[in-house]
Amino acid sequence: LFEVGGPKGCAKQTVKAAERHIAESLGWDMNVITPHALLPPLLSLVSATGQTRRIAEEMILESYEVYPLEHRPLTVAAASIMATWHFISDLEAETSHTEALARLCDVNLSELLKCTHTLVSTFNASIGTVLGRRTLADSPGSVMMLTHDLSSW
Repeated sequence: LFEVGGPKGCAKQTVKAAERHIAESLGWDMNVITPHALLPPLLSLVSATGQTRRIAEEMILESYEVYPLEHRPLTVAAASIMATWHFISDLEAETSHTEALARLCDVNLSELLKCTHTLVSTFNASIGTVLGRRTLADSPGSVMMLTHDLSSW
């Protein structure tokens, strides 16, 4: 169809426009938002430290390597913050901000906690167990208690 620089030569912009048209026709979203893009504003809203930022970013990266998450990018970003608080034993932040993060991200608290559990488990499997950090069961009951059994996650 297109021969760049050939007898039917066309401009680079024409090829890009054709690619964009094909991708749109196939229903491909070429502007995917990642959890990493959403993390900085959330961290600012909860006044997170640099340590929280670094670990939350690492948690998201670790989750990509194991398997794709089933949650929205905003849910993953919020869960990475919660998982970081859990990991560094910041019980005050964990207790104070969990429900607010769920409301802010327009996600059911149980879904946010499920995503948090997935990130903690993945992180513990790769890094956390080496460092001997807390387990999910060590979180305060008010934060990690759900109406259903956590082991069913």
